[in-house]
Amino acid sequence: MKHIVLEFYKGNGKWATAVDKAILLVSKPHVHVEAKFENALSFSSSQRAVEAGGNQEDKKVEGVRYKGIKYTNTKRWTEIILCVTDEEYRRIKLTCDVLVAMHIGYDMRGAIGTVFTGKQDPDKYFCSEVIYDAILSQWLPQGLNHKMHPQKLYDIVEVLAPILASRFGV
Repeated sequence: MKHIVLEFYKGNGKWATAVDKAILLVSKPHVHVEAKFENALSFSSSQRAVEAGGNQEDKKVEGVRYKGIKYTNTKRWTEIILCVTDEEYRRIKLTCDVLVAMHIGYDMRGAIGTVFTGKQDPDKYFCSEVIYDAILSQWLPQGLNHKMHPQKLYDIVEVLAPILASRFGV
């Protein structure tokens, strides 16, 4: 058994972006999500250009990326642990690696669309959408990711996590 930790960010502080504030209009409290792997790198899609980890160490990346994040402020992050088989972990990690290698950009229109229009850019990802497609689509249908804001993802993961853990007697 392996673990993938989903970290959900509560984005109402001084670092809140315009997208965070828009998402908070329809969804509270979570506005961003990261998937933390056993190598301590986190996977997601971000609207901020960041120093990326993994295979893109020297590039600034906005969009799908790995990043080293210290989740020190527990008041800002909510953690949910997914218990997965070794094979599921391998497939999920491979999917994330491929998505990062493809240099997929951040879907600002889609992130705002979760709140207002429902429109998105089919060639880009926002955080909760890429987490759903890369990880949760192992067990759930693709169609559920439409207008998948972080709080909606959190609500799904809250139901899924104990079901996955029960396979290991946890």
